[in-house]
Amino acid sequence: MNASELPSEKEQDDLIQNVQQAEQLKRQEQQASSVDWTAGIDVVSLTSDAISLASDVIETVGDALGNIDLSF
Repeated sequence: MNASELPSEKEQDDLIQNVQQAEQLKRQEQQASSVDWTAGIDVVSLTSDAISLASDVIETVGDALGNIDLSF
């Protein structure tokens, strides 16, 4: 693998940002599971956001890996 096959800096930054957002959502879900459900937490919206974010992460990783040439 040479330098031209590595993900661009923007792709790396996007991936890092998506992973950080996913970790934040995971922490929020963990906190939500231990709070009183009468606090008005919208579980459906939170789940939808987590699924959307996971999809974005998968797409970014796919784009980054798609640029790697594995031919020898």
